[in-house]
Amino acid sequence: MLRIGKHSDNMFEFSIIIPVYNVANYINECLYSVYIQSENISFEVIIINDGSSDNSLDLINLFISKNKLNTDQWKVLTQKNSGLSAARNAGISYATGNYIIFLDSDDALVFGSLEILKSTLIKNDVEVLVFAGNDFFDRNLSLEADSFNVENDYYFESYSRKLYDNQRMTGSEFLFESYENGVFQPNACFHCIRLDFLLNSQIKFLEGVYFEDNLFTRELYLKTENLYVINIPVIVHRQRHGSIMNSNWSNEKTKSIFIVIHEIKKLRIFNPQMIQHADDLMYNLINRLRKTNSPLNLHYFLFNKNFWSNQRSRLLLKLTLLERVKQRIKILIH
Repeated sequence: MLRIGKHSDNMFEFSIIIPVYNVANYINECLYSVYIQSENISFEVIIINDGSSDNSLDLINLFISKNKLNTDQWKVLTQKNSGLSAARNAGISYATGNYIIFLDSDDALVFGSLEILKSTLIKNDVEVLVFAGNDFFDRNLSLEADSFNVENDYYFESYSRKLYDNQRMTGSEFLFESYENGVFQPNACFHCIRLDFLLNSQIKFLEGVYFEDNLFTRELYLKTENLYVINIPVIVHRQRHGSIMNSNWSNEKTKSIFIVIHEIKKLRIFNPQMIQHADDLMYNLINRLRKTNSPLNLHYFLFNKNFWSNQRSRLLLKLTLLERVKQRIKILIH
């Protein structure tokens, strides 16, 4: 069996980790997009059922039995609901592939994409391979998996890598150049990561928070010495109402941002520019709350040293509070 690069001890070439939580309307399409990948590719699928309360698990088991799939290759693991980070970390712990790919259960792999990844990795033995992706909307939804088409007019380029296509660099170089050029994408799913490197680097997803990719991807880049970029879409990402990123803002999301910002600041031991990244996230948070008129949750700001160290954010919060007071007075007068 042909292995990728110099790392030939693992059983599979790829481990595809799919966390699942209440995605009965989408899971068939996701699994089918993996099922139709080339037979020349050796891959395992690790499905982490994160305590789904709908019939997602039944549909997964039906898909596996209907297609007579090898359960040593298509593994289904169930845990109590612990969140996306915990599910991904569990997937990493069970992975036996040479490289891992994170695939969200409402997204899909482009047909033939594993062939492209394998070909690229044979030529470029790297720790991290960064690739492109496209967005699509729910109007393409079909409960019949075999009618799912990943090539249609409704996809649009959202995760372009054209500025760095076919370039080899360190992760730090890619992080800071892409950040400076305004094209930094923290999404963990748009990476193919060598498993032994990930385990040796002790990089995990921070559990119990939203926006975990903002921390994970930065730490990944800072510890990567050998990275390669291709501007080829491998994953199509579903934009849907009710997803974590598209649901209404909440106190938990604000709390999560503060935790993630605090952890990003700790990465300054690898590069002091992480302080600026953390400050930018704080500013963007206040700006979002200001523009969307979301609750300010002042106690998160007033008792957080990461906020008080950022003068730009303090000034913006003061402006936001004044605007809120004026709005309230205007309402009371009328």
